[in-house]
Amino acid sequence: MPRDRMNLMICTGTGCVSNGAFRIKDTLEEELVKQDLQDEVQVITTGCNLPFDSDGPWRVQCAHLRAWQAWWKEARHKMPPGRWYLDGTAIG
Repeated sequence: MPRDRMNLMICTGTGCVSNGAFRIKDTLEEELVKQDLQDEVQVITTGCNLPFDSDGPWRVQCAHLRAWQAWWKEARHKMPPGRWYLDGTAIG
């Protein structure tokens, strides 16, 4: 089994499921296939990682996405594709 470049975790706790977490998961997996990235990214379902949030996955995911996008804008030039990184250091 090949190692995925990225694990994308989606909460499937009660609040998130009631607000469409599985629909988001299915849509992401479909898009990964369209972009031929299904071997690069693994979509994993998790339980709640935060206190119960009746708003579901939207608020948490958007906040994490904005934080990741800001970080990646600054960091991507330091990490060329085709390598594995741990805490910003090439390990493979």
